[in-house]
Amino acid sequence: MPPGKLFFADWNRDRFLRWAEKTGPATRRVVEAILDRAVVEQQAYRSCLGVLSLREKFGPLRLERACGVIASRTSSPTYRQLKNILEKKMDIPRTETPEEGAKKPQGRGFQRGAEYFGGGDHA
Repeated sequence: MPPGKLFFADWNRDRFLRWAEKTGPATRRVVEAILDRAVVEQQAYRSCLGVLSLREKFGPLRLERACGVIASRTSSPTYRQLKNILEKKMDIPRTETPEEGAKKPQGRGFQRGAEYFGGGDHA
């Protein structure tokens, strides 16, 4: 094997699963599903590395949540699906509180104010 490719020699299924377990159980399940889906296991190593590299970009908590989301949606997750979930922030729970500027008016009262209805000469 060429010297530039020797770092691949110690990669195997157990090593990827140990790396994924450091992030959490959902990440391990996703990496395991990627490895199981490959016809030749070594072909899945790049996808597994991609999944594990998302930890550096988005953080371990978000990666674990995104893996939980994708595991609940499909039995054959991919790196691209996981990356899209993280980029679109679909792993972050939404809050139901409206923003200050988006509050609805409290009643159906008069909109024109007291001066308009104050009397005077109206024809």
